[in-house]
Amino acid sequence: MTGDGNDARAVSGLTGPDWRWDDAGMVRTNQSPGAGAFAGVAALAAGLGSGELAAAVRRTWWSPLEAVADRFIDVVPAGVKDLAIALFGTGHRRALTVGMLVVLAVVA
Repeated sequence: MTGDGNDARAVSGLTGPDWRWDDAGMVRTNQSPGAGAFAGVAALAAGLGSGELAAAVRRTWWSPLEAVADRFIDVVPAGVKDLAIALFGTGHRRALTVGMLVVLAVVA
């Protein structure tokens, strides 16, 4: 291996221009950034889905979103909590859940 990134190596039977070794010996692919974003959102959906399913099976467990929302409501200042209730009325918990999902999807 010369370390110049131009020597193709077989990785699990794969060779060609999409597979290269860098100086650290790690394989890099020429995938689009959208593929990584999709993988992150898919992993988020799988993790949240399995947590929600486990909470549905065990009625005594909180779902991951309920647990985070409840903790967030406990630590947020009273003024912010009152503002959310004034803006969203009885749907303030649903608005919080949708907001958490949007933030998680952006971060993922």
